Formats: sequence, C-alpha cells, structure tokens
Amino acid sequence: MKIKTQFINSMVIFGIILLIIAISVIATNQQVERLNMQEEITKNIEHDISELGYLSNDYLLYHESPQRARWEAKFSELSDKLSNLKPNNPEQQVLINDIRENQQRLEAIFTDVVATFENASQDTDPSLFQISWSRMAVQNQGMMFDASRLSQMLRDQEDQVKQTNITLIFVLLGIFAAYFLINYLIVYRSALKSISALQAGIKIIGSGNLDYFIETNKQDEIGELSRAFNQTTADLKGVTASRAELEKEIIERKRAEEGLRESNQHLDLLSYTAGRLLTSDRPQQIIEELCQRVLISLDCSVFFNYLMDEERQRLHLNAFSGIPEEAIREIEWLDYGVAVCGCAARDGSRIVCENIPDTPDPRTDLVRSFGIKAYACHPLFSHGNVIGTLSFGTRSRLFFNEDELTLMKTVTDQVAIAIERVKARDELELRVKERTIELEVTNKSLLAEIEERKRAEEKIREQAALLDKAQDAIAARDLEHRLIYWNKGAQRLYGWTAEETIGKNADELLYKEESSDLIEAKKSVIEKGEWIGELRQRTKDNKDIIVEGRWTLVHDNDGKPKSILFINTDITEKKRLEAQLLRAQRMESIGTLAGGIAHDINNMLTPIMLSLQMLKEKFGDEQSQKLLTILEQNSQRGAALIRQVLSFARGIEGERKPLEITHIISEIEKIITNTFPRNIEIQIDINKDLYNISGDATQLHQVIMNLCINARDAMPDGGTLHISAGNVSIDEDYVRMHNEAKAGSYIAISVSDTGAGIPSKILDRIFDPFFTTKEFGKGTGLGLPTALAIVKSHGGFINVDSKVGKGTTFGVYLPATLDKIRNVEEQQLELPAGHGELVLVAEDEDSVREVTISILEKYGYNVLAANDGAEAVALYTQNKDKTKVVLMDMMMPVMDGYMAIRAIRKITPEVRVIIVSGLAEKDKLKNMVDCTNAFLPKPYTAERLLRTIHEVISAK
Repeated sequence: MKIKTQFINSMVIFGIILLIIAISVIATNQQVERLNMQEEITKNIEHDISELGYLSNDYLLYHESPQRARWEAKFSELSDKLSNLKPNNPEQQVLINDIRENQQRLEAIFTDVVATFENASQDTDPSLFQISWSRMAVQNQGMMFDASRLSQMLRDQEDQVKQTNITLIFVLLGIFAAYFLINYLIVYRSALKSISALQAGIKIIGSGNLDYFIETNKQDEIGELSRAFNQTTADLKGVTASRAELEKEIIERKRAEEGLRESNQHLDLLSYTAGRLLTSDRPQQIIEELCQRVLISLDCSVFFNYLMDEERQRLHLNAFSGIPEEAIREIEWLDYGVAVCGCAARDGSRIVCENIPDTPDPRTDLVRSFGIKAYACHPLFSHGNVIGTLSFGTRSRLFFNEDELTLMKTVTDQVAIAIERVKARDELELRVKERTIELEVTNKSLLAEIEERKRAEEKIREQAALLDKAQDAIAARDLEHRLIYWNKGAQRLYGWTAEETIGKNADELLYKEESSDLIEAKKSVIEKGEWIGELRQRTKDNKDIIVEGRWTLVHDNDGKPKSILFINTDITEKKRLEAQLLRAQRMESIGTLAGGIAHDINNMLTPIMLSLQMLKEKFGDEQSQKLLTILEQNSQRGAALIRQVLSFARGIEGERKPLEITHIISEIEKIITNTFPRNIEIQIDINKDLYNISGDATQLHQVIMNLCINARDAMPDGGTLHISAGNVSIDEDYVRMHNEAKAGSYIAISVSDTGAGIPSKILDRIFDPFFTTKEFGKGTGLGLPTALAIVKSHGGFINVDSKVGKGTTFGVYLPATLDKIRNVEEQQLELPAGHGELVLVAEDEDSVREVTISILEKYGYNVLAANDGAEAVALYTQNKDKTKVVLMDMMMPVMDGYMAIRAIRKITPEVRVIIVSGLAEKDKLKNMVDCTNAFLPKPYTAERLLRTIHEVISAK
C-alpha cells in the first residue's frame, strides 16, 4: 500500500473521530445554551420578585395610584417571564407551579390591600401597614425561595451535561491517540528503510559520484522518488553545461536559499510564538520575549503592545521596546482616537503609516517624535471585541512589504488567542472549582437523605449514633403520635432525654395547644407524604421556641404508612433578628418623617424668632418685654426639640457649649415629680461648686431622662429613685482598670433605683441596639444605646452596677471644662446695620421671606426677593454688579438652592453666598462647602441673621 493511501485512510478515520467530537460538543452546547437561557429567565424572575417586594412597601407607605400602577406593571412582567419557563423534569414543574400559586395569592392580598386603602379614611390604623406588609412579605419570600431553588436546579443540570460531554470527549481522544500511535509506527517502520537508503544514495551522489545507482524495489512514493532521482542523476551525467550557466544556476540557487532561509525564520518565529503563547501561563512575559524576536525578524526597532483597561475605558501600555525610559510616562495611557494605536482600537481595523517624516498626519505625531519612519498597528480581537493593539515600527525603512504585514497580522492573531485562552482558562478553573465544591456538598446531602428514606423506621435505631451527632432535633413518632425515637439534637433543643420522651404523646409534650398550623402539618404529611413549615413549640423549662420542621411519612415494606420522621431546626433567634430588622426599618421611616416635619416646623419657627427682635424694639414696656421673652424662650426650646429629634433620627450632632449640669437635673426633677407614680420616692443630691461641662443640653437631658424612665420601669411596685452629681478626679490607676476612661477631672452623675436589678447573664447586652427585657410594644431597645452614644460623643463613659433584687446604679461620667458660661444679657451688643448694600433673598416660604425683608430693610439693607431658585438666578443676572451677598434657601420649587448657587457661581465665581436650610443633612452640606461663605440653620433670630450677613460682607 502506498504511503499516500495509508495517509488518506488515516485522515479519513481522524476526520470521523473529530466529526463525532464536534457533533457531541455542538449538541452539548445547544443543551447548555438552552439551560443557560432558562437560568437567565429564572434570575430575572428572582430580581422581579425582589423589586415587587420593594414596590409593595412603596405602595404601603404612600398608597397612591402611581405606586399601584408600577406594582401591577411589574406583576404582569413577572407573569410573562413565568410563562416563558419550560421545565425539564417534574421537580422543576412543581417549583414553577409553587411560584405561580404564591403569585396568585400575592395578587389576591394586594387587591385586598388596595381595596382597604381606597375605602379607609385618612387616619388609617398603623397596624394595617404592618399586617399588610407581613402578608405580602410571606408570599414574596416563598416565591424568592422557589425561584432560587429552580435556578440552582438548572445550574446543577447544566454541570451534569457538561461533565457527561467532557467524559465522552476524553474517551474519543483516547481512541484517537491510540490509533494515531499505531498508524505512526506502521508508516514509520515501512518507510524508514527506504528513506535511509535514499538518504545514503543522495549523500554519495552529492559528493560527485554520478555513477552511483540507488537500489529500490518499493512501489510506494519513496520507491518512485528513488527511481526518479536515479533518472535525474543519469540525465545530469549526460548534460554538459557552460561555466557561465553553472555560475548563474549557483547564484539563483543562493537567492532561493536566502528566500527559503528568510521564510524559515518567519516560520520558526510563528512556531515559537504559537508554542509559547498557547502553553504559557504568563502571556505578558512571552509577549516581551516575542518582541525582541519580531524586531530582529522584521528589521524593526520599535514595538508597542497596548491592552484595554475596562474600568477606565482606556488603553494601557503592556509591553514595549525601543523607546527611552523617560518617554514612557507620556505614552503609558492612550484614549480612543488618540495617536495611531487609539485610532486602531476605536475603529477595530489595521492602520499602516509609511513614509512618516514626509507625510503629515496628526495620528503619527507621537511616533514621529521617536524617529519612526514606518509604523503598522494591528487591533487585538477577542470574541469580536477589541482588547488591545500590537504594533511595530522601524527607523531604517519607509515601507513594509506584504509578507511583513502578513507576518505581523499572524503574530497579532496568535497573541490575541493566547490572551483569550489564558483568561478563559482562569475563568473555567474558578467555575469548575466552585461547581465541584457545590456538587460535593449536594451529593453528600442527597446520599444522606436517600439512605434515611430507604432504611425507614426499623433502621432508625441502628443509625442512632450517627443521628446523635446532628445539630438539628431528629425524632420519629408512630401514627398514634407516640414518640419512638429521640436523638441528642432533640435533647439539646428541648431539654428532655430519650428515656423521658419515648412512648409519650408528642403533641402533649411539645405543644401547649393544638394550633391550626399543627393540624395542617399532620394533614399535609399524611396526604402528601411530607410537610415543611414553621411551628411554635415549648421546651422542658416551658420556654417558647419557633422551629422549622421537615416531616416525612415513612412506609413499611408493604407500602403502608408506618411512622412520621421529623427534623426540627431552632429558628427562634432568626425570627428575633427579623423582628429587629423590621423595627430598624420602621426607625428609618420615622427618621425620614421626622426630617420632613422638622423642615416644616423650622419654617414656621423662623418668622416667629425673626419677628421677636422687631417686637422687642417696638414694645418697650415691662409687661410686653416679659411676654416677648417668654415667647422667645419657648421658640428656642421648640428649635432645640427639633434638633433633638433630628439628632436621634439622623445622627445630627448637637451644638457644644459650656453648661451647668445643675440646671438640667433641676428641669428633670420637675418633670419626673409631676409624672412619675407617687409610690416612687425621688431624692436629689447635687454637690455645690460643680464643674462646668461642654455639651448639648438637649442631648444630655435625653440621657438622664432615659435612665430615670428605666429606673421607674424597674420599680412597678414603688421604690426610691436617687439622682446625684459631684466632681471626681480620675487617675492612671483607674484608667488601667477602665479602658474607656481617660485621666482628668469629671462630673459624675449617678441614677440609682431599688428595683428588680439586672441579671448578670444579660448585663453585657443592655447597650446592644434593640435588646430589651420589656414586653413587646413597651420598649424598642434603643434608650440605653442612644444614651451611650451621646455620652461617648461628649468624651465620657457609663458604668453600671446591678444586683438582682437590690437595684441598679448607672454612673455617667462627663469631662469637666474650664470654659465659663457666658452671661447672654451682658454680652448683648448693638446689632450691626447695613449701609445700603443690596442683598438677594431667595425663599419660597412667604412668611419667612416677608419677615426677613422687613428686618434687613429696617437695618439699612436694600433687598431683592425671589420665590424660587430660577427667579433668584434671573434677578442676580440683572443686578450682579450691585448684589453684595445672596441669602439662598436650599429647598425650593422649580430650581433648588444647590442648582441656583451653581448657576450664580458660573456668572460670578467670587459672589458671596449664605445658604439657609431647615433640614441640615450632613452629606448635602459637605457638597456645598466650596460653594458658600456661611451656613444659617433654621430657625434663626434677627441677631444671628444680621451678624452673619455683616461677617460675610466684611470678610476679606
């Protein structure tokens, strides 16, 4: 058989094997693609379910038509996506049906809620929000759980298909390798002897012996080649050529050899590039090695390799050669459309620039500066997208030939394939590792479950040692509800041992009463064979717990129901955390509501406080002054109260100033004396000559009041509440025992009660947010955490001493200050007046705007007034040369204060601006620091308004 025939047969078989592999890969890819599509739909359904929950909360908060319309639109979109799901097995169909059932129940609940809100009055019972939210959250959670399980099931099926295909491919490749090896050995042995004889004859003839005859009797191609070579030798022997013709033939042969040598160099370069790039784990190092070989092969002197930075959307220099180190910073980053590389990356096409010194082109300015005369840039592609560029330049020639450009293109394609291969391999290894771990965990769970179901009740006792290691409570009872198995996990959860429970009625042992949930669980497990849900149970010490139960009906060998196996997991703490989360969400809503109320009240207090100054000057009699002083004090108390609400709801820091703690305790004494039960005796003990402290009176009032309220609640049957204050000095020894303390002078405030005391096991948790020992609805668990946060913000700390049955003492330590309390009456100076300066006032509240205008005009200012930001910008544009200062409210219609100030700053960057706000949000104020000269919080007095304007105008 001829070598050609053998080769053709081998190629046919090789082709069949490769065709089988290709068909297998294509079929698997189609199946994987279909599963990916289903998984993507499932993920979108999960996202829509999450967004549907958000829209439900949005409607419950505002219950307006737009929220309802968005909810219904999202609900319809979720229904459409559910209809596109095509299950591959009954388990997936069951999950899809469960999602649809939960969706229908959610729709019914939402329709009921909409009807309730539309028929209810404006003062709707607040509990309606909570009940409605809980009902819809349960359905949303069920849908989310089923969708997550369906997505996981699709991923597992996809991994199984891939694993099967990989196994098939490896088997076919093994057959391919075995056949290749056998065929190679057969061809090699059959041809080796003929090739050796041909090689020996060629050497003899090449040495000049044209009389030598190569012997061969083979009928294959090597035999034909030997006979042809003998004929050629005979022809050469009979030919006599002239010396000139022989020299010409030698020259042509040298040229051919030179071309062949150059071609071999290119092939060697391509072979090196393909081998190194496709097998290396570090393509960047190989690219740097490759650049030197390419430069030598192409007679080039410059090499660039840029890669795409996806985060910055720019090109970053990855490898280079032939460029001075000091010039690297200039070319390290390139934008799209900049220089030749930027244009090639933007357009996705090759750019060849030749005769650069004599051909003006903005794209070549950068390479021209490096002395480059010819330059070619090739884009690197991955899946049709540009991932970088590869370019070469020369300083010795003006042009490239087609062979060189083709070589560049081939090298570029191989570099792109190598980068893509390494990236794909890394991603594949990561995914394979993750899927392997998940599969191992899933397999272990499935094997355990299958083993339990096969062995049923008669083998439960044999597996007792294994089940006792489980953390969950695992037990079994017969159809008469008598317990027949009880593992160690059940003993740890409930407190009863196996000896105490076996043979007893499970319902009487674990439940206080037969609830509807328990009845439904019994019915479901008998009818369906299993049940999963939540139940309220009790422990041996009569403690109420919540468990997640998974019940399975066990059959005997004849297929008849025999017993019920139940696995219970304690989720009491999980439920408590969920309740805390709901409380936190309510607190966030309260904070938002408090901010809106504070803004409106500040706008109401501002004209009142502004008008007081003018009224004091107008009515000078003693009675009027007294009444106005009372009005001013109560307005300031209202403003302080608003700051307290914002401090609690949004964490806004209070104003620090020197204080006497005696006044705060005196105010609290008046409040608790009139409000606390008469069976509580109140004792006050304050030392004379107390130090002053620096702090916020409202916040400290809140701290002491919280401690007094806790003391009152600890003495429901009466007792003694003792409040004391004195000067203390803390030394280094005390600091070493109390890490939160610092050496120095303090005021110690003690609040003691004779109540029940705090057990030692919960003493370390009393400052945890939402932790409370009070009954549901009588405490949020935020009083002590808030008090601790305030005291720490003042540089102090809190100590607690409590004994059960004897009472509790809270010690509040605040750093003393040497600052003296200023006498406001002594420091009242004459209010600064203007001299005709023009002030632009932008305020949407009519009352605030009118009173502000009146005060400014009375004290010598000219005023321009605007109702919103757009009108303020227009007025400033007309009077920009006259306006000395702009008084800008932050919250206005049409255009808010922030946008208006930016517009005015563009007109006159140095304009002086005072921002005014009734809701001081830290984040927004930080953004305004560079745009303003002063901040005036609402409500403000006429004195503060005039002094602020005077300071801003007078500032250099």
